[in-house]
Amino acid sequence: MNMFLRGLAWMNAAGFLGAKFIHYSRWKSDLEYAFQHAFAVAVQGMLEDVYKTRDCNEDDGYAHDSGDGGAEASPLESSNHNVEQNDNDRDDASSSSPSSSFPISFHHFITPQDDYHLKQASAEDASHHMLEPTLISLYRSAHTYGKHKLRIQLYSKPNQARIESMFVLPFLTRREVEDNLSLKHSYRNIVKALQQKSAKEARELSYFEIGSIVLEKLDEMSTKQMQRRKASGLDPANGSSSTMQITVVAQVSIDCDEVFVVKDIETGDVVQGDPNGNINDVTHLVRFEIVVDLSDKGEVTIGNWQIT
Repeated sequence: MNMFLRGLAWMNAAGFLGAKFIHYSRWKSDLEYAFQHAFAVAVQGMLEDVYKTRDCNEDDGYAHDSGDGGAEASPLESSNHNVEQNDNDRDDASSSSPSSSFPISFHHFITPQDDYHLKQASAEDASHHMLEPTLISLYRSAHTYGKHKLRIQLYSKPNQARIESMFVLPFLTRREVEDNLSLKHSYRNIVKALQQKSAKEARELSYFEIGSIVLEKLDEMSTKQMQRRKASGLDPANGSSSTMQITVVAQVSIDCDEVFVVKDIETGDVVQGDPNGNINDVTHLVRFEIVVDLSDKGEVTIGNWQIT
């Protein structure tokens, strides 16, 4: 039953994104490649945003947006599985760049200048990184715990992306929850309604009863969403037209060849990662979200994917 429900959720989400049965395999393959590409661009952009570096390679086939119109890159002198750097030469380490085989490339000392940049930055500065603003804020704040003491080295090459799951959250978006925190419990309230009904009847509910209650609650959610949109001026107040929004969530695993080392500058100890700087096979599980608008005239408008 669990596999059936997951498959149903997958097909429902794919349908809202415009997938056609006859071309489904090609559609899925193209989407997974797009996720792989977006992950590389988003991570590189996040690193540039947090530390204000410009180490990305313009010739790696990935469309990096540096935000200031410039990007510099030079190939690594070493082509083996160890990425060698001179710990005693701060300038060389800060300006080193990976070869074109690593779309995600970062080698940086945390400096007092980073703190200045972060204080001057705003969430909007990172909008082109395809990361949800609160996620950007999390990365910005995380580095302060070890500021001025760490050398971070990350080279990563995404090789393959696989969609592990995909489902729809009807009549609710992340932006709406940010504006009204009470909406965060919308789906928990549906579960609570099922539990209350079961307790009242002193028995387990049938599938028909569960379906009826869920559909009733979803209908209430759609009505309230349209009312919110009219109240905020997003839809005409006279009711001539209305739009409902859903969120499609995709959980994607991305396989990478990756070098990751975090070293304490003062002690020389490796705090995290491979002490030898070897390339390792690493899989990242990444959550993507997209908002789809459904008009009462049958028009479907698909938004932009964002990593959350």
